[in-house]
Amino acid sequence: MRRLTLALVLAHGSGCLVDNPAFQGGATTSSTSSASDTSDTSDTSDSASGGESDDVGDDEPWWDRRWACRRRLTVTNHTEEALVELPVMVRLTPERFDLASASPGGADLRVIAADHLTELDHEIERWDPEDANLWIKLPALPPGQLDLYLYWCGEASPLAAASDVWSDSFAAVYHLSDPLDEGALEPLVRDSTGLHHGRARGGITDAQREPGDRGFALRFTGKDDGAGDFIGLDHQEPLSTAGWDAITLEAWALQAQRGEMRILCQSPSTTVAQHVFAIGMHDGGGDESNERPYVRLGTDVGDAIELDGGVPVPENTWFYVALTWSSASGLLRVFIDGQQAAEQPLAGATLRSDPTYPAIGNLNGVSLDDANNDRFWRGLLDELRIHKIARTPAWIALQHRAMRDLIVDYSAPDEHL
Repeated sequence: MRRLTLALVLAHGSGCLVDNPAFQGGATTSSTSSASDTSDTSDTSDSASGGESDDVGDDEPWWDRRWACRRRLTVTNHTEEALVELPVMVRLTPERFDLASASPGGADLRVIAADHLTELDHEIERWDPEDANLWIKLPALPPGQLDLYLYWCGEASPLAAASDVWSDSFAAVYHLSDPLDEGALEPLVRDSTGLHHGRARGGITDAQREPGDRGFALRFTGKDDGAGDFIGLDHQEPLSTAGWDAITLEAWALQAQRGEMRILCQSPSTTVAQHVFAIGMHDGGGDESNERPYVRLGTDVGDAIELDGGVPVPENTWFYVALTWSSASGLLRVFIDGQQAAEQPLAGATLRSDPTYPAIGNLNGVSLDDANNDRFWRGLLDELRIHKIARTPAWIALQHRAMRDLIVDYSAPDEHL
């Protein structure tokens, strides 16, 4: 693999830390044309710590000598495509990194490009004695290998906006990580873009947050407790798809019980034709081969359509599902675990628009006493994202690997001034 320098491809970005006070204490399968086979499960990241520390001399490049410690991280783009606007997950486990050597909450962490000058935006999703999760914004990632530097042992600074990590092409990003205010009737659920925070409804409690491989995930119990829990995305001005000529949806999901369920949905009813968008699971009726994800999408031309994901998903198993569409391509695509599973023509100049607000873990929040409005998710959900553009198959493939902790090598030694 080639090791390329970010200096040639990255615009200079202002450094930031996350504004997250809670963390301060049957279808035809086709392969992607530009992505390598992501069925390879070999872990290119090194779970071991950086090993022995090296001392650096005064003549060696160093971003800022007020920061005394650094570690080189190597990011690998396995595809043949130069990718843009790629969030990269960095997971700092006790085996990889001494969390106690940094300021509380990681307030002194900085991420610097290989030019030793450019500070990259990052968000700290989780920081505790057991684990830490960061999201680093890479404006561009060429094929091959790319070095970044993690600096610490320096000046702590107030946490800045997490939204700096998520460019304008992201309409909403839900980590489902923030502790839920037990005193609130409908606790806030944070959108890291800052645009479309949601409300936890149906009695969701902080006890339903569970640590996992991507920070935290949120467990949904459906109507098991009689209420029906979901997240309504209507805390601020509701998300509107009016005028959008493209979309990408992403989600990680684990289904704990079988049934007809929604992961992410915007629709006034269960009727396929009326949907704006949806990712869901059909009730397979006890047939494991029919337990497949599906996507739905509507445009300004005709009725919305449904596209079967084509790949059976075992119960109690995490899977990654994504949907893309653009007016330019005229194709609705569904991806399962980073690989394109199916596509179907879908004409239209823009997406359908509907005033019904989107929901995570259910159809919507309208008429919850209606027996037909029971599409509650039962299981875990994590990292739901809504984009205003159609990501490429290679982007989807690499993002799947990134969120499986497979593209960052942590094995370089710590360096000290």
